[in-house]
Amino acid sequence: MNKIKTPWYKHYDGVREHLDYPEGSLFELIEESANKHPDYISYNYFGAKHTYKDLIGQINCCSEAFLQMGYKKGDYISICMPNTPEAVIAFYAANRIGAIANMIHPLSAENEIKQYVNRTKSRCIVVIDVAAHKINNILPETELKDIILVSPADSMPLLLKAGYKLTKRKKDLDSSGMITWKKLMSKGKKLNLLKKTKKYLQN
Repeated sequence: MNKIKTPWYKHYDGVREHLDYPEGSLFELIEESANKHPDYISYNYFGAKHTYKDLIGQINCCSEAFLQMGYKKGDYISICMPNTPEAVIAFYAANRIGAIANMIHPLSAENEIKQYVNRTKSRCIVVIDVAAHKINNILPETELKDIILVSPADSMPLLLKAGYKLTKRKKDLDSSGMITWKKLMSKGKKLNLLKKTKKYLQN
């Protein structure tokens, strides 16, 4: 833990410097927690519980997919999502490879999303399906190349997922050229397994 110099404390009458800030990235911090408590619950999404070991595995798969798609340190990856597991996974996956997560509220207007995407020169966006039509509408005016489509049902338990799909009102969406979250994670899982296999054979 490193003590960060905080000159503003001189303006706080009698308040001592007491905040310690750890070194390392946000991913490294959560990985450290996962190594200490792998079987603790990291998130509970509509009753679907996952451990920290599960979460780190998901983050690693997502980050391997990002790398394979050509994203690297310093790149911006936009995340236009509500608070779902996919948003958390994508955020830490971007952090793991040194990319910057550009968080965008999914209820933002099209012009706002376009502004946030263009300001960061994002070429990739992870977007919830109900906001995907906004991305389609602004696509020609951005540098976006990869659109990763997420459904709220992707991480739901099986029965709840089926119920959600039955009650969801379908909207016309041109998803051609988009990659689903399921396909992204499947690709990442294969790449992660291949990487582990090569490392094992080298040892």
